[in-house]
Amino acid sequence: MLDSSVNSVLERSEQLDIEIASQFKPYRFKSNKDRIIQICCDISFQHAKSLRVLYDLELNGTATAILRMQFESVVRLMWLHFSAADSFVESYTGGISVDHPPKEFPTVTEMIEKIKNSGVKGTGEMLEEFKNAGWKGMNNHIHNGYLALSRHASSYPAKLVVQIICSSNALNVMTAMVLARVNLSQTDLHFVKSLQLSYQDIMPELRFN
Repeated sequence: MLDSSVNSVLERSEQLDIEIASQFKPYRFKSNKDRIIQICCDISFQHAKSLRVLYDLELNGTATAILRMQFESVVRLMWLHFSAADSFVESYTGGISVDHPPKEFPTVTEMIEKIKNSGVKGTGEMLEEFKNAGWKGMNNHIHNGYLALSRHASSYPAKLVVQIICSSNALNVMTAMVLARVNLSQTDLHFVKSLQLSYQDIMPELRFN
């Protein structure tokens, strides 16, 4: 049976998701770069939704593994927004052929370093802090490692599940902030910052500039 604390944070997280969608969808884009970033944002939101659905079904191992998928999506969309060369972006426009794929994205570490050096204060550091805190555990679940095996055998503590959902919520707010920047909208920026206050009970501390 789902723990009451997990159920509560899932319900609040769903409301956060609804508010973000109501503000930003349908997406508006002025360039190919905007469109590709928004596609990455949608994929990130989809991962977060899947994570919550799986936790609600108590499929905890798979739900936990999805956090890395969401994190990597956020790193990619932020790298696209802050650091990617126009030539890379253009390689993803139009139809994409399996036989002739576009350029590969850099590694997560490389992208975070590029974001840190982009001149935008705090964003790359925040992603690096997230990676340092959770990379080992995320990878362990992706690869069916000892944490996944141990927790599957002995159950996932409710406190851990709540922590992971809150981390996913933080990634959702970071994604919303990029959408606000893409839209060049002060209204959207103020909206995202208000979410931090309204939903601070279901996310770790975030820093935006």
